[in-house]
Amino acid sequence: MIIRSDWHIHSEYSYDAENPLELIATRATEQGLCRIGITDHANFNDEKFLGDLHASVRGVKEAQKKYPFMVLGVELTPIAKPHFDYMAKTGTNEGYVAPAGGFYPIELAVTKEELASLGVQYGIGASHWRMDTPDVNAPGTLDEIIKDWYRQQMFLATDERVTVLGHPWWHGGRYEWYEDFSVIPHSMNMDIAAALKEGGKYVECNSG
Repeated sequence: MIIRSDWHIHSEYSYDAENPLELIATRATEQGLCRIGITDHANFNDEKFLGDLHASVRGVKEAQKKYPFMVLGVELTPIAKPHFDYMAKTGTNEGYVAPAGGFYPIELAVTKEELASLGVQYGIGASHWRMDTPDVNAPGTLDEIIKDWYRQQMFLATDERVTVLGHPWWHGGRYEWYEDFSVIPHSMNMDIAAALKEGGKYVECNSG
């Protein structure tokens, strides 16, 4: 298989990357890629992540003058509604304490209208943590974690801000099903696939 494009790339404007756009574009050209998408993280709706998103938008738009094959995207992560509301009010993550309960409603950091106003052309929706417990890193039974991941995948597969379902079933360093994917009920994957197909969306494939 010859790969001609890469739609999930983080730049120096993302907290987990450091490559400048110039280097990314140069390496992409060397590898024969004809299109690349820059999808820096907007994990939260706090001032830090929203500031990073705006910096990414400015950087990509400037880089597009020289590298028109570069496309502006964003990576969006499910946020628990109480957490989203807290950050919308305070502008920060600091001091947040999750309320008791679980299976919180899901939000994303920016609205469809905000993405359009920024010129973002597509969104990758990707889960990174649990949302069925106040402690997103809490241990749990395999069944509990699978059910929550399924819920998040279905939300992303049906949300109009998401164009690509990113790294489905990736689970933040926990590997409950990585060696035996059959523990994921087949019906869940069929549900996710049907939702993606109905919405005309894509799903990311990773070699690993």
